[in-house]
Amino acid sequence: MKHCRGKFTDAQLLLIKDIIMFHHKITPFPGVDAHAKVVNAVRKSDWIDASMGVISKDMSRANIQKVESSIANAGFHKTLQNFIPRLRGWNIPLGAWELGHIMRW
Repeated sequence: MKHCRGKFTDAQLLLIKDIIMFHHKITPFPGVDAHAKVVNAVRKSDWIDASMGVISKDMSRANIQKVESSIANAGFHKTLQNFIPRLRGWNIPLGAWELGHIMRW
């Protein structure tokens, strides 16, 4: 993130880093301050989007549908579904093991 120095404050850089590092986190990002609230909002929205709303993270179905109808699906979910077979063939256990390494508790 060296190229971002001077463009963002240290607090903003930490927020960007934490959003990137923890958006796959399964449990809540710790804290109750604004920083943690933003990281958790991104984390929850990522889970909702990647699961196509199956995991709702306490968001109402109406709100999920409103967002889904407002933003075009550009093939992200199909890409996710084909990711393991494309990289590992049909070795689902290996693919699941690898996916487990991008999740954080």
